[in-house]
Formats: sequence, C-alpha cells, structure tokens
Amino acid sequence: MACDGGGAGLDGLRRFPHDLGDVYGKLAVKRGDVLNVYLVGSRLWGTATPKSDYDLYVVTKGSGATRNAHFRIPGAEVDAVVVSAAAFQSRLAEGKMQELCCVHAPPACVLVQTTAFAVKVDAAAMHASLVERHDKDWRRAEKLIAGGRLREGQKVLSHSVRGHLLALQMARHGAITDFAAANPAARHLLNMYDTAWAAYDVLLAAKLAALRDAVRQPAADAGEAARFDLDA
Repeated sequence: MACDGGGAGLDGLRRFPHDLGDVYGKLAVKRGDVLNVYLVGSRLWGTATPKSDYDLYVVTKGSGATRNAHFRIPGAEVDAVVVSAAAFQSRLAEGKMQELCCVHAPPACVLVQTTAFAVKVDAAAMHASLVERHDKDWRRAEKLIAGGRLREGQKVLSHSVRGHLLALQMARHGAITDFAAANPAARHLLNMYDTAWAAYDVLLAAKLAALRDAVRQPAADAGEAARFDLDA
C-alpha cells in the first residue's frame, strides 16, 4: 500500500508490502480485535530510506494497556504501538499529536480502518500537550547533546520541530495538511556539526516559542509557519 500526500516525490519506500497477519502474530492480537492500523513515522513524513523500518500504530478493541514492540517479519523490521480504542479516543481529545497524525493520515497510510473516531480537539488542550511534549524533548535533547550523543539529540529536536509545525496546522486549519512541513528543518539539524548545546538553543528556542504562541493564538500571525526557516 502506498502512502500518498504530505509532500512530493513519493515512491515505493512509502509502502507496507507485507502481510499484516504476520504483524498480528508477533503482537499476539487477534485479527478480529484490530480496529485500525496506520503507517506512521518516516514513511508518513516522507523521510524514509531503504534501511528504514516500518512504524505501525495499531488500535484494538477493549481497554488494554498501551504497549510498544519491535520485531522482524519476513522482509521487514517493524516498530509497533498497540493502543486500545478507549485510550486512542482519549488521546485525541487531549490533542496528542501522534494520534492526530493517524486520523489525518493520507488514505493510503491507513492500512486498516473499521472505526471512525471523533476528532474534536480543544485548542487549549492541544497547546498544553505541545508544551508538555516540548519540555520533555528539550531536556532530553540537551542531555543527549551534552553527553556526546549528537545524532540522537538532533533527532529529538527534529521531532520537536515537527510537532510544533503539525500542531500549528491543526490550530489554523483543523487538519494536518502537510506532513512534510518539518523536513527542511530536520535536514538542517541533522547536518549540523556543532557539539555545544548553546548552538541549538540559540537556533531553536525563540523560533519554537513563537510557534507555540502561534498555536495558542493561530490568527495572530498567519505567516509564522512559512517563515520557519533554519537557513535564514
């Protein structure tokens, strides 16, 4: 299945050409208990490489605990998140970006869909979720970069930038309209050789704060996302 939308130049890397039955077996879930399955991560953003694994988000019946799993099936490495329908709906209401990405994913990135979930995002809740996620990511990135794990820290910062830009789309349009919006910024960050945290703080802190303000008051500055350019 190809994943359309969210950027140009889509190709065979944005596919899941494997048997979902193998996935269900590894996760020990019954096919009849699976409600929805989404293809997310780098294949949704449009940043996948031939070596990228497949990120799957699986929504199931019931109210079991959320769990993560990494495993291999014939021809693929898979990272999967398994979430109950109740937890999925709750996280949508809280404005959690991972779940919002699922329900706004292009049709071809929806591998299975038997249930439509209500999406009525409270703007204040989404902003609070963004702030909470940013604070965690910021502390983690600083620790990683200060500890010499530069690439890992840069990836965390890239994820944070993506979360901000997607949240701004939700605030302005009530939908995610461009999953590739953060890709230029991510490329910039991953090509930096600075080993001092101060360089990343100077580059990003004020820009991300401005984006959070724009998410909180989306009508105040309609050009903010377009001006988010780390090369400027």
